[in-house]
Amino acid sequence: MAPEELIRGEPEWIGPWGRRSDVVLSCRIRLARNVEGVPFPGRATAGQLEQVAAGILEGAEGLPAMARGVSLPLASVPMTTRLMLYERRLVSREFLGDEPGRHLAVGSRGATALMLNEEDHLRIQVVLGGAQLDAAWSLARSVERGLGGTPFAYDRTFGYLSSCPTNVGTGLRASVMLHLPALTMTRQIQHLIHECQKVGLAVRGSFGEGTAAQGDLYQLSNQVTLGPAEEELTGKVSALAEKIVEAEREARRVIAERKEEQLAERIWRSWGVLQYAHALGLKEALHRLSALRLGGATGGFPRLDTMRWKELLLWVQPGHVQHLQRSDEEEKHARARIVRELLGRC
Repeated sequence: MAPEELIRGEPEWIGPWGRRSDVVLSCRIRLARNVEGVPFPGRATAGQLEQVAAGILEGAEGLPAMARGVSLPLASVPMTTRLMLYERRLVSREFLGDEPGRHLAVGSRGATALMLNEEDHLRIQVVLGGAQLDAAWSLARSVERGLGGTPFAYDRTFGYLSSCPTNVGTGLRASVMLHLPALTMTRQIQHLIHECQKVGLAVRGSFGEGTAAQGDLYQLSNQVTLGPAEEELTGKVSALAEKIVEAEREARRVIAERKEEQLAERIWRSWGVLQYAHALGLKEALHRLSALRLGGATGGFPRLDTMRWKELLLWVQPGHVQHLQRSDEEEKHARARIVRELLGRC
């Protein structure tokens, strides 16, 4: 099957469905697992890694979540396509390299992905739109159980074993992507980040650890994987996300009432730039799109529907721009053209 199949259509989370989608863009569950009796990827031979990949992929055949999907050795996937998959949140940044034994499988809905031989033998990722962590966890668990013929490395004291000590235990990371422009404008975001850290959760940039928050997008996730059960971890992230959603909604209401002119200036200036600019850097594009979304949420601008806004967020990313870039265009000019064209469809 051709690598182009991996980026055909849009991922599941782009859809307008999902609870609290006015603030929550998407949610993700990631499970880290290793095959029992085989050295972890950092110590395994290329032959052992290929055997691991073959066994897991054979077990994944016929799973409903992976039906009619795509399965490929990563080496056959062009770098631009890999970057697009990263921007679609289906693979990690660490998975993009050319280390031996790496394979990728993606379900036809674009919601479920299997990363083979990254830091661990297997990473199961499920990404859904809005606040649906329970549904994402159920889907990830169904994939893991469907691979029941594969014995995973497990210790009765520590739980599932991982190459990374912070993943030992459940091997589960639950995260939600939040759009928090009002909390950022009112400078409440730093206090929020501090409070989350106190209860064992982390607030990071839009692409996780080591990335900056651009476009007022933040990722909330659990830091601890050892001790609590999976349901407890997902429940904790969901509960705090719900509180943050309410805080953001309240901050939007206050801004709309007390900073009407400041808000209108930001929204309409952004609308003008996005409609007419012929050069857009990524940072500015995300900043302007955030303002546009805030305008719709506060009644200061005609609503840009959730699905169209998410499409814009996706197609301004470097990999997506490169995919649509004309050969003689600079990236910033291509990005501006793509935004103008997509806004013309609104």
